[in-house]
Amino acid sequence: MVQHTHERPASPAVHRLLALAAIGGAFLTLLALLVAQRAAAEDGNHVTPTFTAAQVEAGEAAYALSCAACHGPELDGMGAFPVLTGVAFQERWDGRPLGDLVAFVSQNMPLGTGGSLSTDTYAALVAYILARNGAEPGDTALDPADEDALGVTLAFPE
Repeated sequence: MVQHTHERPASPAVHRLLALAAIGGAFLTLLALLVAQRAAAEDGNHVTPTFTAAQVEAGEAAYALSCAACHGPELDGMGAFPVLTGVAFQERWDGRPLGDLVAFVSQNMPLGTGGSLSTDTYAALVAYILARNGAEPGDTALDPADEDALGVTLAFPE
């Protein structure tokens, strides 16, 4: 004799509960991945680049002469020229090596005359931009010839 088992279909409340559990599980998984990624970044080479207050001061003067006409006096961008502070700038450069930023600035700026400033001036400009994005100056100057310093991964303060 064949026995038939009759199961009642799950109620809408059970379906909602299962859906919420799945969403909650996905959220917790994403949160765990973000926490793990942040911890890995903190354990890696994510440290604040070194530069001095004197470089920031020199960079501010150089910025006023060579950059402000396009990027604005407050680094807030003008027209097609991008902002150099805040979320837009930080999202573009966060997680990238300092050397990428130094190379980009020194090879491409001022527009049309990239490479026309001294190495020290480019280092000062980068120091100024980093300082305006929340990085603190220290005792060691930013040296564009220091490959270890250029390998530092940019991570901006939150």
